Amino acid sequence: IQRYRSFGGRRALVSTIRVNLRAATSAFDEHSAFSLECSPSEAKDRLSRLADLGYDDALLSRANHTEADITEEDLKQIRALVPR
Repeated sequence: IQRYRSFGGRRALVSTIRVNLRAATSAFDEHSAFSLECSPSEAKDRLSRLADLGYDDALLSRANHTEADITEEDLKQIRALVPR
């Protein structure tokens, strides 16, 4: 991210972050794939880590889902992970 910023990069995006706020929470491992497959409070902490590193945006995805798998409550929980 520092190199990107040094070349004039403005907004930095992390993409394809898997999200499932109902998944069992495991300890954060900086050497594993980054995901939000954890509790909502842990997801907030992980997104905060990205912001602290200098990232502005996060693109979330839900693996193997259908429209029926993601409820309105799920969407509200995801939106609540970051302040407006």
